[in-house]
Amino acid sequence: MINQENEWIISHIDTLINKVNNLPHEDFEGYSPYEMGSLLNFLNDPRSPLKINVLSDKAYKEIPLLNQTCLLMSILEEQENLLLTKVGNLPPKWVKALYVLGPPELAIEMSSKNIIKEQDTIAVQLARIILKIYRLCKQRHNKLSLTHHGKKLLNNKPALLHCILHVLTYQFNWGYFDGYGNFEIGQLGFGFTLVLLAKYGDKPQPAEFYTDKYFKAFPQLLIDNNNNSQFRHNKKSLKYCYYFRNFDRYLSYLGLVNITKVPSTLEEKYLIQKTPLFDQLITVVAPQGIDDKV
Repeated sequence: MINQENEWIISHIDTLINKVNNLPHEDFEGYSPYEMGSLLNFLNDPRSPLKINVLSDKAYKEIPLLNQTCLLMSILEEQENLLLTKVGNLPPKWVKALYVLGPPELAIEMSSKNIIKEQDTIAVQLARIILKIYRLCKQRHNKLSLTHHGKKLLNNKPALLHCILHVLTYQFNWGYFDGYGNFEIGQLGFGFTLVLLAKYGDKPQPAEFYTDKYFKAFPQLLIDNNNNSQFRHNKKSLKYCYYFRNFDRYLSYLGLVNITKVPSTLEEKYLIQKTPLFDQLITVVAPQGIDDKV
């Protein structure tokens, strides 16, 4: 009898947990905890409400980071073994050719230097990092070349874009190029940010609009656990970190957002709007029980 009662209690608790995890959650824009779980793993989970679509050849040309990655691979194919500089960087002439395919980077645009080095441009460094992480290139004796896998994917833009998204979403540390201690901000819940843009991005929205919704869903990320006081950040700084990483950097590199600076303000304010490419690339299904698309 005791065992039967225990089994009933366990079964009842499981039922309640499943029910709660399937309930719409206001902080998650109406998605349930289960749906949010699949959304966090949107590239690998077939149940995810967020889907990445196959584009036309013309549309793929509108993705700056993809164009830079493809050109770098084409350079490596043509050169076979590209000789790097003494410190292991890409030669400046190729860096310049790659840089012009991406969005302007403030540090370079304000510089008077005629020569652009690899360490000057984040986007070019990122293109090379993507190839390295996905083992599409290899470096031997200070020479860079494509791997066999890289040669197979050279002209496969859907597969290359998947590589880029996979590296950005799961493998690359978003804090690598900035001084913020919490590398999870922005990268954790990247799929949720895409959902927010799908839902609200038709019109220009203040950056704070997305920031508030993101940290409402992930409030634990507003706590800076960095014990080194030199790198501790207040909430305002952490919120700017989210804007900077998502919109000013990675979503801009993907060609998915337009950012407009608001004039005549005491502090810098920005309006964010999704590009037409966004809706071509991304489909978001509404929370369970709602038939319409987001």
